[in-house]
Amino acid sequence: MKIENDYIFNNLYNSGDKLLFLADLLLNNTEYQNNKRNLNDEISTSTISLHNSLSDDDINTLRLIARILCSFSLAGLLFVLSIFIFFRSVRSFVLELAVWLCATNIFFNINVYFPINQKKNDGWCLTQGLISSFSDLSSMIWTTLIGFFSYFSVVKSGFIDKNKKNLRLCFIFIAYVIPGLFTIM
Repeated sequence: MKIENDYIFNNLYNSGDKLLFLADLLLNNTEYQNNKRNLNDEISTSTISLHNSLSDDDINTLRLIARILCSFSLAGLLFVLSIFIFFRSVRSFVLELAVWLCATNIFFNINVYFPINQKKNDGWCLTQGLISSFSDLSSMIWTTLIGFFSYFSVVKSGFIDKNKKNLRLCFIFIAYVIPGLFTIM
């Protein structure tokens, strides 16, 4: 099947449509998918085939695009943090929760800037994986907690007003300790 994947990739996608092929691969819309095989085997084989088919220039272009997009995200995150720090009049519990989410996303965005050497298995690659896993899990939990807070602020506004300090500590504990434990495991 690997030979068929290489043939399809090299013959159908040589006209500059490698990014579209990557999107199809990630969305699992490839025409050559074999239903008899396990989905994980298909993705693994296709990813290896795709990596072997991309030139170093293509990989560097994809990394440059990721860095540019993360720069925009990082600028927005730093803007929200600066608003929270410099303007006391807009500080609220809701904005504080958004700032914690921004702080978590900053780790992920900074992680994109550091180079990845896939041919060399070292501790730096493990560190990047841990940072990426932790920040993704923490961002998901912060988003869930913000939704939880939004629901309770509408349904039980008195509960939120009385327990802001305890909720703040509880939210920080949940959003950083649980992803930390899962990352370490």
